[in-house]
Amino acid sequence: MRKLFWFVFVLALFCLIYYFYMHPGVVSISYPPYTIEISVLAFSFLFLFTLFITFFITSRIQHIFQFFVRWRERKEFSQYKKIETLFIEGVVLLEEHKEKEAKAILTKFETLSEKQQSFSPLGILYQFLYTRKHPSHPVMQNILLRLQSDPVLKVLAYKTQIRHAVEQTNYELAKALCDEYLLQDAKSPWFLKVMIFLSIKLNQFKNALHFLEETHRFESPDYQLYMGSIIWYQWAKRLGPQDEHYVPYLTKSHNLNLRFAAAAARLATAFEQQGDPKRAKRVLLETWEKHPYFEIGEQFCSLGETPMEQAQLAKELFLIHPRDIMSHILLVLFYMRAELWGEARKELEKVRTKGTKPRVVKFLDAMVSHDEMGDTEQAYRILKELLESRLKVKWQCKKCKHESTTWEPFCEKCDSFDHIHYEQPETKIKIPIFPM
Repeated sequence: MRKLFWFVFVLALFCLIYYFYMHPGVVSISYPPYTIEISVLAFSFLFLFTLFITFFITSRIQHIFQFFVRWRERKEFSQYKKIETLFIEGVVLLEEHKEKEAKAILTKFETLSEKQQSFSPLGILYQFLYTRKHPSHPVMQNILLRLQSDPVLKVLAYKTQIRHAVEQTNYELAKALCDEYLLQDAKSPWFLKVMIFLSIKLNQFKNALHFLEETHRFESPDYQLYMGSIIWYQWAKRLGPQDEHYVPYLTKSHNLNLRFAAAAARLATAFEQQGDPKRAKRVLLETWEKHPYFEIGEQFCSLGETPMEQAQLAKELFLIHPRDIMSHILLVLFYMRAELWGEARKELEKVRTKGTKPRVVKFLDAMVSHDEMGDTEQAYRILKELLESRLKVKWQCKKCKHESTTWEPFCEKCDSFDHIHYEQPETKIKIPIFPM
């Protein structure tokens, strides 16, 4: 395009020179008391020369301007690469728990921010990551303010404040922060989910159901059913067994999620207290078919009136999940209660051949030895060997130390929200007391 422009320009110049050469004339410029006369050909040359100089200077200025723009961009890119390298190095040091080196990186970020008189987003993010690993850091509030000033990073400030409020059991503040953010972004999945749990904790169960409906756009139907069962269960638990809605709400919770062992256990207990053991058995059986929880199996078998009936119920459960180790262990225990020692020994051998953990087999072996033969010394010796092993607890509440086989958002004992965590305590197994 530029070549075409210059070609047309030169062609027009030659045409104009030829025209004025063939048609000579004079151009008079009058400025009293002076009068300047100049030939048309010279005037055209002067005009075209002025035009050419103007175009040339303009293009040179553009090149100079572009040069300074590229120089500034290279400088900013170099600065950004330096910050990016510092950020990556700092994150790696934090993951490796190298406190001194990580603090040195933090100091470098602060020095850079003082030179630039502003904080880069990566610098703010690294300061946030560093102070999050050091909750007692004095500048945490300032960093949260810097995060809120950045349109991309402000979500981290809200999440940090909400988590801190939940840890301090200030659920009203956490809910207010969630409401404030949802006014800006009403479709944020994380904040909608947190609002569900906070509404449950504040006993605002209708609000929890409303927020659950809002999550259908980005969550699977399984999540909807799981959270729906938790809401109805917590609502029933809040009302108590004396309320007329207690059983209907537990029934809704159970029907939404048949794997929910706590809801099934409470509902079966309510039916049993109402004198309806058949419905209690059906509820427990539905949950056992989905997953063989030991507590559900034990409650189901305990509905039998005699030890023999309980053993029969254990056999019924075993036939549903014949390959599951929990079915074998449950059958061994109820055979022992019914004093069916031969059957108990057979099932114990099956447990052993299935590759079960040795401590479980030893514990059952000790119980059978004591109950069948009254061999207290042998039972005590086997149990003493278990003393050196560790009791692996999958989920434990941080507040009340209640143990659970599965994760739940609320503690079953103290009803604390978001305090269940995976842990393997250092405590040793306590020896059960056997009558001498």
